[in-house]
Parts: sequence; C-alpha cells; structure tokens
Amino acid sequence: MKVYITRHGESVSNAEGYIAFSYTGLSDKGMVDAKKLGERLAKENIKIDAVYCSSLFRALQTMDQIFKGGFKIDPKKVFVTDLVREINRAEYEGQPSTEYYAVRDSSGLDPDDFKCKGGESENDVKRRAAEFKKLIEESGYENILVITHGHFIGRFNSLFGMKLEHTTGGALSLLEIEDDKAEVKFWNDTSHLEKSQISA
Repeated sequence: MKVYITRHGESVSNAEGYIAFSYTGLSDKGMVDAKKLGERLAKENIKIDAVYCSSLFRALQTMDQIFKGGFKIDPKKVFVTDLVREINRAEYEGQPSTEYYAVRDSSGLDPDDFKCKGGESENDVKRRAAEFKKLIEESGYENILVITHGHFIGRFNSLFGMKLEHTTGGALSLLEIEDDKAEVKFWNDTSHLEKSQISA
C-alpha cells in the first residue's frame, strides 16, 4: 500500500506563532502551496484511490486548494475524519506554544503522557494513528492520500519505529507499507513549492 502524506498548508497560526484553533485557516502562502500540490498531483498523474482528510478547517482548505490545482477523484472516495486531526490542546489554543510546553515540561509527567484539561496526550494521538492504520489496511485501497497535521504524522511514523523530520506545509511524502513495515520512498518533497509565489 502506498500512503502519500501531506501536512496542511501554512496556517495563519503557523505564520503568527500560536497554537491553532480548530477553525484557524490557511495563510495566503498556505493557499498557494496547497494549490501547487494539486497541480503536481495532476501533472504527474499520481494514482490516488482514496483521500483521507482531517476535519480541521486548515486541512479542509488544503484539500479544497488541491482540487483547485487540478487533482481529481471521485467524491465518494474522499473521507473526512477526526482520526487524522491535530493533537487537541484545548485551553491552550490561541496561545504561544512555548506556554504549553513550559507547563508540560514542569508537570513531572512523561511528555508523551501529558495532556491539558480537555485535551489529548501524544499517546492519545498515537492511539488514533493506530486506529487509522487499521482502517486503511482494511479499506482495500492501494494508493492513499492523507491530508493531516504535524503531530499526527510524527505519531503515525512512530508506529513503524521511524522518527522522521518535521514536514513543511504542502510538501509531499510517500511511505510504502506492508504488514507492519514502512519504507520511505521520499520525504518532505517541496520541489513543487520552490517557485511558488503569492499573487497580488
């Protein structure tokens, strides 16, 4: 099974340095980069049997821009799911990430176990990733595009014992998965973004 992975395009919160709300949208750069990814998928005629997209607004906007870039797929094979959404940091949304990490690091807990009130831990995200892995393995689809977030990508990779570099918004990565093994075919490929410019 081939799993193409993209992190949502740059969000307003990425650009301004705070933890995103669920309704936080893409920056102008994020919109352009997501469309460029759609253009690449269309131009290279990359075979995709199903798309799984996070339910958060910035991911949904990314998917919309990918379609505007020319990528096409049967709408019945597009699935929006909370399984691939970003870690929920609840009360820290809208605040600098440094505040969240300061509280986490002073909690005395293993960083992967820490969660703020109403939020999730990194291990909660890993459990979601495992559930998603089972879902796609049982789906019958051989070529999948996942539109997701940084923390999910990291935890999904950890299921295969991998710790890969953080991905750029709108970049494209490819894992080939068989049983419980994953092979990285390419990672954080931004070649389609290198000449992207924000139009006036």
